[in-house]
Amino acid sequence: MSFQQGLVGIVLGCMVGCSSSEPSPLKEQPVVYPSRATIQRCMSATGMICKVSVYQATTERQDKEKKWHATEVATIKHTRKWGSCVALAKEQGQLYLLTASHVVTTPDVFTEISEKNPSVREVYRKVEEHMQLVEEYKKEQNNEFTVTGSVLEVVARSEKDIALVRAKTNVAMTTVNILGYGDLGDIIFGTSMSFLEGVKSKYVQFNRRLISSCDVGSVKSLEDPQDPSDDHITYVAMNTQKGNSGGPVFDKQGNLIGIRILYFPTDADRITGIVHAHAVREFLRDAGYTRLIR
Repeated sequence: MSFQQGLVGIVLGCMVGCSSSEPSPLKEQPVVYPSRATIQRCMSATGMICKVSVYQATTERQDKEKKWHATEVATIKHTRKWGSCVALAKEQGQLYLLTASHVVTTPDVFTEISEKNPSVREVYRKVEEHMQLVEEYKKEQNNEFTVTGSVLEVVARSEKDIALVRAKTNVAMTTVNILGYGDLGDIIFGTSMSFLEGVKSKYVQFNRRLISSCDVGSVKSLEDPQDPSDDHITYVAMNTQKGNSGGPVFDKQGNLIGIRILYFPTDADRITGIVHAHAVREFLRDAGYTRLIR
């Protein structure tokens, strides 16, 4: 065999030996969902807030010069706001909870103009308000709700729709103070409290006459697709309904990754906006309560 023939054989042998084989198909990774114990622990850290505001209503009429004049003062109007929250920590016999700011915020003054007569309006001025962590509720014959629970006060709130509230009495709730950070595609779940009517969640359990629900979903976007400047919002695919605002969202390990603040009920994917953990940590730092989390 000549030198040239030997060299060709070596080269061909190397080409065959070094050629890559067909890549083996990737095995689909099984989806891992949170354990039942994790879900139950996070449910026991979730509560419901009820805020009652009392307004005095004044009827006003508009004259020919477009000036408004009061004609009647007597009506009292009660407004109720419901929302969910999560217990962060207990400190010196007091319980600290995180929720959405709009759950615990009501206007001092608002106006309603008559649809039949635009020259007549009702001006409502707040005269009283109180807020409770709901333990039990009862619906009266006149459709009014009677709520019992621990009195809450707002400690701090942010324009990014986060609020920290405090119960002055010792409340038996599990606390979740470890923050997690969801990534695109991660399996996550949210818990919330609501009344029996209208609950359509997959996992439910009764808790002191309320329904504690768990909704499993996934992270869809790490920023607001319509306004990238709202970098405190993460979007997740998750079933959310009225009363879930302020409810916590967790990763599979049960670490808090955000607070529900909005949702799109007409969207096929049930997209929900949450204030993510980075914004929560920043909020607590600015308010002087970093010690409540890890």
